[in-house]
Amino acid sequence: MTGPKRAPRRVLLIGAYANGNVGDMYQADAIARELLTVDPTLEVWSASPSLRASEYPARRHQVLPSAAVRDPEVLNSFDLILVGGGGLLAARHAPLPEPDWVNSIKTTMCGLALGCAGPALAEASQFIQRCNLFSVRDEFSARAVAPIRSAVDIVLDPVFLSDFDLRPRLKSADTRGIAWIPGKLVSDTLDFYGRLNRDAFARKADVYISLNEETDKDSGFEEMFGAGVRYLGALEAFGRLLQPRSFAVSERYHGCIFALKMEVPCFGMTLRSDTVTSKISELYRRLGLSDALIGVAGNLNRKRLNTMSKTCFDFSRITRVRRRERARLHEFLQSCLDEAGR
Repeated sequence: MTGPKRAPRRVLLIGAYANGNVGDMYQADAIARELLTVDPTLEVWSASPSLRASEYPARRHQVLPSAAVRDPEVLNSFDLILVGGGGLLAARHAPLPEPDWVNSIKTTMCGLALGCAGPALAEASQFIQRCNLFSVRDEFSARAVAPIRSAVDIVLDPVFLSDFDLRPRLKSADTRGIAWIPGKLVSDTLDFYGRLNRDAFARKADVYISLNEETDKDSGFEEMFGAGVRYLGALEAFGRLLQPRSFAVSERYHGCIFALKMEVPCFGMTLRSDTVTSKISELYRRLGLSDALIGVAGNLNRKRLNTMSKTCFDFSRITRVRRRERARLHEFLQSCLDEAGR
């Protein structure tokens, strides 16, 4: 005889998936994919309290209304809450800094691959201490959170580790031009991008790509780069733009990640403080790509960059790192599930 069938364990993902940033919008589905690789019987949901309320992919999980994040009855009906990934502790993201919200969580809660820096980190100290298990995305974040919590794992960005949507591009001798992926313009970067636009951009071959239309437009993209900026809302469009390009140069963290996943050489721009740019520099250091970082005074000579794009990027090594780090992600997710089962 067999007993009653056990209901599947339910996991809720909470993050900035609906904030309109193409990088963040794929976090939930990437995490869901990896959770279901660890345990195919899980029931995975997500909820995003982001004010923009943009739609995000949900091919491998189900989506709750944003209001669910404020409903303790709903939250505590899940066996496990995973908060992440992304820089949720590098800028203020409600409700994480709110003590009443943290105290309302009675189920198992873990932080996943979080970016941590600055005042937002201190504001969310109670959340950080409350998590049963806690992981950050890089060493910079681990050092930042150390005064608040000693038990911290490092798990790389799930979008980088998960094998979804973007495949290596087809090898072709017809690639030409550069995909430039600027970050939001700020006073510290205006001179750099003015120099790039004047001295390095080739209008017949290159393309400017925006991964966050609202913030990029508001920061002055069209005034700086002209009306030809390509504003993207999905990875498929990103892949089509990168396919014919020789290489990419990105100040956007997920621009770097998407390009490297396609095996397109991508230089990372570190134009601002470590608080902002550490996510790129830490990733590139781990991948052995420190020579492919460009600072504010960086050399934008096209010939030099083209030569470096052919010599700096060992994609077999990058693949080995991704496989190793994906196994660490799975170990952490299994630990979270085990914690929820105690």
